[in-house]
Amino acid sequence: MTADAGIREALAGDEFELVFQPRTRLADCRLSRVEALVRWRHPVDGLLLPEAYLPAIERLGLMRELTLKVLELALAQAAEWGRLGMHTPVVVSLPLTCLHDDELVVDLVRALCRHGVDARLLTLEVAEAAVMADPHRSSERISELKRTGVGIALADFGVGQTSLTHLRHLELDELKVDASFVAGMAVDERDAAIVRMIVQMGREMRLRVAAEGVRDLRAWAMLDQFGCDEAQGFWLSRPVDADMLTSILRAQER
Repeated sequence: MTADAGIREALAGDEFELVFQPRTRLADCRLSRVEALVRWRHPVDGLLLPEAYLPAIERLGLMRELTLKVLELALAQAAEWGRLGMHTPVVVSLPLTCLHDDELVVDLVRALCRHGVDARLLTLEVAEAAVMADPHRSSERISELKRTGVGIALADFGVGQTSLTHLRHLELDELKVDASFVAGMAVDERDAAIVRMIVQMGREMRLRVAAEGVRDLRAWAMLDQFGCDEAQGFWLSRPVDADMLTSILRAQER
Protein backbone atom coordinates (compact mmCIF):
# COMPACT_ATOMS: atom_id res chain seq x y z
CA MET A 1 0.00 0.00 0.00
CA THR A 2 1.32 3.48 -0.87
CA ALA A 3 1.61 6.22 1.75
CA ASP A 4 -1.15 8.20 0.00
CA ALA A 5 -3.45 5.17 0.02
CA GLY A 6 -2.65 4.68 3.72
CA ILE A 7 -3.83 8.19 4.54
CA ARG A 8 -7.04 7.75 2.57
CA GLU A 9 -7.72 4.45 4.30
CA ALA A 10 -6.99 5.99 7.69
CA LEU A 11 -9.51 8.78 7.04
CA ALA A 12 -12.12 6.25 5.98
CA GLY A 13 -11.47 4.12 9.06
CA ASP A 14 -10.75 4.81 12.71
CA GLU A 15 -7.01 5.49 12.80
CA PHE A 16 -7.41 9.21 13.49
CA GLU A 17 -8.21 10.08 17.10
CA LEU A 18 -8.38 13.12 19.34
CA VAL A 19 -6.53 14.35 22.35
CA PHE A 20 -7.74 17.40 24.26
CA GLN A 21 -5.85 20.45 25.47
CA PRO A 22 -7.55 21.76 28.62
CA ARG A 23 -8.12 25.47 28.96
CA THR A 24 -8.43 27.10 32.38
CA ARG A 25 -10.26 30.20 33.60
CA LEU A 26 -7.91 32.59 35.34
CA ALA A 27 -10.68 33.87 37.63
CA ASP A 28 -11.21 30.57 39.46
CA CYS A 29 -8.61 28.13 38.03
CA ARG A 30 -11.36 25.81 36.74
CA LEU A 31 -11.27 23.98 33.43
CA SER A 32 -13.46 26.05 31.12
CA ARG A 33 -13.25 24.34 27.71
CA VAL A 34 -11.06 21.91 25.76
CA GLU A 35 -9.36 22.16 22.39
CA ALA A 36 -9.61 19.09 20.17
CA LEU A 37 -6.28 18.08 18.61
CA VAL A 38 -6.02 15.29 16.05
CA ARG A 39 -3.46 12.47 16.02
CA TRP A 40 -2.93 9.60 13.58
CA ARG A 41 -2.46 6.23 15.25
CA HIS A 42 -0.46 4.70 12.44
CA PRO A 43 -0.52 0.88 12.40
CA VAL A 44 3.28 0.75 12.01
CA ASP A 45 4.72 4.07 13.17
CA GLY A 46 2.48 4.59 16.20
CA LEU A 47 0.94 7.88 17.27
CA LEU A 48 1.85 10.65 14.80
CA LEU A 49 1.63 14.38 15.43
CA PRO A 50 0.10 16.59 12.72
CA GLU A 51 3.43 17.78 11.34
CA ALA A 52 4.13 14.20 10.28
CA TYR A 53 1.06 13.87 8.06
CA LEU A 54 -0.49 17.29 7.38
CA PRO A 55 1.78 18.04 4.39
CA ALA A 56 0.48 14.88 2.70
CA ILE A 57 -3.10 15.71 3.68
CA GLU A 58 -2.75 19.14 2.07
CA ARG A 59 -1.00 17.75 -1.01
CA LEU A 60 -3.79 15.23 -1.55
CA GLY A 61 -6.51 17.82 -1.05
CA LEU A 62 -7.91 15.96 1.95
CA MET A 63 -8.05 18.80 4.48
CA ARG A 64 -11.83 18.96 4.24
CA GLU A 65 -12.13 15.23 4.97
CA LEU A 66 -9.77 15.52 7.95
CA THR A 67 -11.59 18.54 9.38
CA LEU A 68 -14.96 16.81 9.11
CA LYS A 69 -13.45 13.75 10.81
CA VAL A 70 -12.21 15.94 13.68
CA LEU A 71 -15.60 17.63 13.93
CA GLU A 72 -17.38 14.27 14.07
CA LEU A 73 -15.03 12.91 16.75
CA ALA A 74 -15.21 16.10 18.81
CA LEU A 75 -19.02 16.25 18.74
CA ALA A 76 -19.28 12.54 19.53
CA GLN A 77 -17.10 13.08 22.60
CA ALA A 78 -19.04 16.21 23.61
CA ALA A 79 -22.24 14.17 23.37
CA GLU A 80 -20.72 11.45 25.55
CA TRP A 81 -19.67 13.98 28.18
CA GLY A 82 -23.18 15.41 28.04
CA ARG A 83 -24.67 11.99 28.79
CA LEU A 84 -22.41 11.90 31.84
CA GLY A 85 -23.73 15.29 32.94
CA MET A 86 -20.56 17.15 31.96
CA HIS A 87 -21.50 19.76 29.36
CA THR A 88 -18.00 20.71 28.31
CA PRO A 89 -17.38 23.32 25.59
CA VAL A 90 -15.12 22.04 22.81
CA VAL A 91 -12.93 24.04 20.41
CA VAL A 92 -12.21 22.76 16.89
CA SER A 93 -9.72 24.40 14.54
CA LEU A 94 -11.00 25.38 11.10
CA PRO A 95 -8.36 25.65 8.33
CA LEU A 96 -8.56 28.18 5.52
CA THR A 97 -9.75 25.72 2.89
CA CYS A 98 -12.67 24.68 5.09
CA LEU A 99 -13.57 28.22 6.12
CA HIS A 100 -14.15 29.01 2.45
CA ASP A 101 -15.94 25.72 1.70
CA ASP A 102 -19.48 26.44 0.50
CA GLU A 103 -20.77 23.23 2.11
CA LEU A 104 -19.31 23.99 5.54
CA VAL A 105 -22.44 25.39 7.19
CA VAL A 106 -24.62 22.51 5.98
CA ASP A 107 -22.04 19.96 7.12
CA LEU A 108 -21.82 21.65 10.51
CA VAL A 109 -25.58 21.75 11.12
CA ARG A 110 -25.94 18.11 10.12
CA ALA A 111 -23.14 17.07 12.46
CA LEU A 112 -24.63 18.99 15.39
CA CYS A 113 -28.03 17.40 14.78
CA ARG A 114 -26.58 13.94 14.31
CA HIS A 115 -24.87 14.06 17.71
CA GLY A 116 -27.51 16.09 19.50
CA VAL A 117 -24.98 18.63 20.76
CA ASP A 118 -26.01 22.17 21.68
CA ALA A 119 -24.27 24.47 19.17
CA ARG A 120 -23.26 26.74 22.05
CA LEU A 121 -20.89 24.03 23.27
CA LEU A 122 -18.82 24.27 20.08
CA THR A 123 -16.33 26.98 19.19
CA LEU A 124 -14.72 27.04 15.77
CA GLU A 125 -11.26 28.53 15.79
CA VAL A 126 -9.95 30.28 12.67
CA ALA A 127 -6.41 31.58 12.33
CA GLU A 128 -5.98 35.30 11.86
CA ALA A 129 -3.82 34.72 8.77
CA ALA A 130 -6.58 32.57 7.21
CA VAL A 131 -9.13 35.34 7.71
CA MET A 132 -6.79 37.92 6.19
CA ALA A 133 -6.27 35.77 3.08
CA ASP A 134 -9.75 36.90 1.98
CA PRO A 135 -11.26 39.23 4.60
CA HIS A 136 -14.58 39.87 2.84
CA ARG A 137 -15.32 36.23 2.11
CA SER A 138 -14.16 35.19 5.57
CA SER A 139 -16.41 37.76 7.22
CA GLU A 140 -19.43 36.49 5.32
CA ARG A 141 -18.72 32.86 6.17
CA ILE A 142 -18.14 33.67 9.85
CA SER A 143 -21.52 35.42 9.93
CA GLU A 144 -23.15 32.32 8.41
CA LEU A 145 -21.49 30.09 11.00
CA LYS A 146 -22.56 32.39 13.83
CA ARG A 147 -26.19 31.98 12.78
CA THR A 148 -25.93 28.25 13.59
CA GLY A 149 -25.26 29.15 17.23
CA VAL A 150 -21.59 28.12 17.45
CA GLY A 151 -18.89 30.39 18.82
CA ILE A 152 -16.09 31.82 16.69
CA ALA A 153 -12.55 32.42 17.93
CA LEU A 154 -9.84 34.31 16.07
CA ALA A 155 -6.64 32.39 16.82
CA ASP A 156 -2.96 33.35 16.61
CA PHE A 157 -4.05 36.92 17.14
CA GLY A 158 -1.28 39.47 16.82
CA VAL A 159 0.70 37.85 14.01
CA GLY A 160 -1.76 37.88 11.10
CA GLN A 161 -1.88 41.65 10.56
CA THR A 162 -5.63 42.02 10.97
CA SER A 163 -6.52 45.69 10.62
CA LEU A 164 -8.97 47.18 13.07
CA THR A 165 -11.21 47.95 10.10
CA HIS A 166 -11.55 44.24 9.34
CA LEU A 167 -11.71 43.20 12.99
CA ARG A 168 -14.74 45.33 13.76
CA HIS A 169 -16.72 43.60 10.99
CA LEU A 170 -16.03 40.06 12.19
CA GLU A 171 -18.72 38.44 14.35
CA LEU A 172 -16.38 36.98 16.95
CA ASP A 173 -16.72 35.59 20.44
CA GLU A 174 -13.05 35.25 21.29
CA LEU A 175 -9.56 36.53 20.60
CA LYS A 176 -6.78 34.03 21.23
CA VAL A 177 -3.38 35.60 21.85
CA ASP A 178 -0.59 33.94 19.89
CA ALA A 179 1.78 31.80 21.95
CA SER A 180 4.85 33.65 20.68
CA PHE A 181 3.83 36.78 22.62
CA VAL A 182 2.81 34.86 25.73
CA ALA A 183 6.07 32.91 25.84
CA GLY A 184 8.17 36.06 25.64
CA MET A 185 6.22 38.54 27.73
CA ALA A 186 7.95 37.71 31.02
CA VAL A 187 11.31 38.84 29.62
CA ASP A 188 10.34 41.25 26.85
CA GLU A 189 8.42 44.39 27.72
CA ARG A 190 7.25 44.75 24.12
CA ASP A 191 5.63 41.31 24.14
CA ALA A 192 4.03 42.11 27.48
CA ALA A 193 2.68 45.38 26.09
CA ILE A 194 1.19 43.57 23.07
CA VAL A 195 -0.52 40.97 25.26
CA ARG A 196 -1.87 43.66 27.59
CA MET A 197 -3.17 45.65 24.63
CA ILE A 198 -4.91 42.63 23.06
CA VAL A 199 -6.57 41.70 26.36
CA GLN A 200 -7.74 45.26 26.92
CA MET A 201 -9.04 45.56 23.36
CA GLY A 202 -10.87 42.25 23.63
CA ARG A 203 -12.55 43.25 26.84
CA GLU A 204 -13.57 46.62 25.38
CA MET A 205 -15.10 44.73 22.43
CA ARG A 206 -16.86 42.36 24.87
CA LEU A 207 -14.94 39.37 23.56
CA ARG A 208 -13.54 36.49 25.57
CA VAL A 209 -9.73 36.60 25.53
CA ALA A 210 -7.68 33.41 25.76
CA ALA A 211 -3.91 32.97 25.76
CA GLU A 212 -1.97 29.94 24.59
CA GLY A 213 1.58 28.91 25.38
CA VAL A 214 1.59 29.44 29.16
CA ARG A 215 4.86 27.92 30.35
CA ASP A 216 5.22 29.07 33.95
CA LEU A 217 3.60 30.72 36.95
CA ARG A 218 4.92 34.15 36.00
CA ALA A 219 3.12 34.09 32.66
CA TRP A 220 -0.08 32.98 34.41
CA ALA A 221 0.24 35.79 36.95
CA MET A 222 0.80 38.41 34.24
CA LEU A 223 -2.24 37.22 32.28
CA ASP A 224 -4.31 37.37 35.44
CA GLN A 225 -3.09 40.90 36.09
CA PHE A 226 -3.95 41.96 32.54
CA GLY A 227 -7.50 40.60 32.92
CA CYS A 228 -7.23 37.69 30.48
CA ASP A 229 -10.17 35.27 30.70
CA GLU A 230 -8.65 31.87 29.86
CA ALA A 231 -5.26 30.27 29.35
CA GLN A 232 -3.75 27.04 28.13
CA GLY A 233 -0.25 25.64 27.86
CA PHE A 234 2.02 22.83 28.96
CA TRP A 235 2.53 24.39 32.40
CA LEU A 236 -1.19 23.94 33.02
CA SER A 237 -1.64 20.64 31.20
CA ARG A 238 -0.38 18.79 28.19
CA PRO A 239 -2.99 17.37 25.80
CA VAL A 240 -4.70 14.34 27.33
CA ASP A 241 -6.94 11.60 25.96
CA ALA A 242 -10.70 11.54 26.48
CA ASP A 243 -10.57 9.10 29.40
CA MET A 244 -8.10 11.25 31.32
CA LEU A 245 -10.09 14.38 30.62
CA THR A 246 -13.26 12.68 31.82
CA SER A 247 -11.49 11.93 35.10
CA ILE A 248 -10.39 15.56 35.37
CA LEU A 249 -13.94 16.77 34.76
CA ARG A 250 -15.35 14.37 37.35
CA ALA A 251 -12.79 15.49 39.92
CA GLN A 252 -13.65 19.12 39.26
CA GLU A 253 -17.32 18.47 39.93
CA ARG A 254 -16.68 17.06 43.40
